[in-house]
Amino acid sequence: MTISDTFHAMFPGKIPENFTMSSSKVYLVSEATRPYFKQIVANDVKKSESPFTLQYDETTNAQINKQLDIKIRYWSSTQPQVVLRHLQTYLLGHATGKQLAEKIIAAVQENGIPKYT
Repeated sequence: MTISDTFHAMFPGKIPENFTMSSSKVYLVSEATRPYFKQIVANDVKKSESPFTLQYDETTNAQINKQLDIKIRYWSSTQPQVVLRHLQTYLLGHATGKQLAEKIIAAVQENGIPKYT
């Protein structure tokens, strides 16, 4: 099943029969909506006023770049439970440990999330 099949099932008669979804189109959709969803997560973290932890994963992607994915784990103000949400992704060339640490700190700062001590 393709994404086109899924959309046709979800929205019968609304999607053109020749609809396709390539990786470049998916990228455009994610780049267009990313700021909106990032803001939702940042606002929820700030509203909860609870401590949080950061999790990160550094991998080499298909383009042979280092990809640093940062997630945040916190008590949600909108759901009465601990949640794990994607916070930020950075694409890096060759990255040292110091550069990774700087990006992890930057993810918190760029999203306006206060550092708790």
